[in-house]
Parts: sequence; C-alpha cells; structure tokens
Amino acid sequence: MQKIVCYFMTRNIYANILPSLKSLLKNGNIDRVYLMIEDDDIGFDLPDKVITMNVGDQSWFRKDGPNYSRKWTYMVMMKAVVCYLLPYEQALTLDVDTIILDDLTPLWGMDMSKYTIAGVTEPHWLHHFKHSYINAGVVMWNLERMRNGRADQLIDAMNTQRYNLVEQDCINEHLHNETLLIDGMWNRCDFTITTKRSPKILHFASRGQERFMQEPVVREYAAMPWEEVFGRRNNGQ
Repeated sequence: MQKIVCYFMTRNIYANILPSLKSLLKNGNIDRVYLMIEDDDIGFDLPDKVITMNVGDQSWFRKDGPNYSRKWTYMVMMKAVVCYLLPYEQALTLDVDTIILDDLTPLWGMDMSKYTIAGVTEPHWLHHFKHSYINAGVVMWNLERMRNGRADQLIDAMNTQRYNLVEQDCINEHLHNETLLIDGMWNRCDFTITTKRSPKILHFASRGQERFMQEPVVREYAAMPWEEVFGRRNNGQ
C-alpha cells in the first residue's frame, strides 16, 4: 500500500507548508504528498514526490452553505472528499501546523478494514458529544469506505448544518462509530490526550499560523535546505 499524505491550504498560508512538508519528507518515510491548493501554481519549486492540485473550482460545498464563508474556509471541509480526489485505499491528512518527527509507516500498518477514520482523542468535547471525539488535524482515512456513502453523508451535513469546528465536529458526529482511536504520540498538541511515549507528530493547533512559524523546531525546518531534507546524494528529488 502506498503511503500517501495530503494537505489542504488556502493561498494565504502556502509558504507555511514548508516546515511541515520538509519534516514529513525528512522523517516520515512516505511515498507521495499532495498539496490541495486554490491556484494552478503554488509559487515556488517543490520536490518531485510533492504534487499540487488546484481544487479551487470544487463544487461539493455550496458558497451559500452555512459553513462556507466562515474563517475555517471551504478547504477544511475538503478533507471529507479526499476519497474523490485521490485514487488510493488510504490517505493521511495533516494540518499545515504540524511537524513530523519520526517514521509514519505504522499508521499504514493499522487494520482499518472495520474503520473509516483513525485519530487521536480530543477530550474537551467528550462531554458535549457523549461519544469518542478526535482531533481532525491528523486523520487516517479509509478511502474505500468513504467512497461507499460516507463522503456523501459528510458533504450533505456540512452543506446543511452549521458546525462550530466544521469538519472536525462533522466527522465526529457522523463517523464516531467507525473511528479507530490511536495513541496520542501521533498528534501531540494542547488539545489531545498526552502520552508518555515520544511524539511522532507535533501539532501546534493552539498557536495560530504566526506563532506556529516562530516555534524553534518550525524555524529549524523552514530554514533547512532541500539537500539536507533528502540527503545530498539525490539533491531533493
């Protein structure tokens, strides 16, 4: 199974992808990365295994819908249709404000046959939803199950019902019975359950984009040359 990772970005944060992307390519041991953007060109050069896709003309989410014009933008809702954008069995979606510290291969080794999504518990909302609730910044998707009606269910819900945290609330409302809960090391942030195990993914969800870009580890990867990301022998290809 190919190890596929996908990000969704509005154009105002294109440049902010670089720290997360470089940490992913250096440490994550993945096969291919897709950047879903709003334009034909992201504006800077990227390695060969990184593919940009213009999804600005998407028609799944209505502009007059209850969540479309809010600060979260339609791009967060697009996570629900990754199964229609990519022809794979599984894919991992990451928020831009993440730093990958280790090999992500074990995430593709999980048995997802009975689950639609996998993620890390965000305990703050458990009392409100009264069932399992995950943070949507790091989600493994069973794309085959999503194509079997689940994606359409989420699309309809986000087009008709207003959500506080939009795609996060929506996927937890509709997919909680099909969610595999994984260890907090896969999404270490202020909102998730902490773990004594060393984190594989750091998620700066409470920082905002400006503060995220000032974090020392983020600045380290932002400044890292592509030759160092990949090793000098292949020069970033």
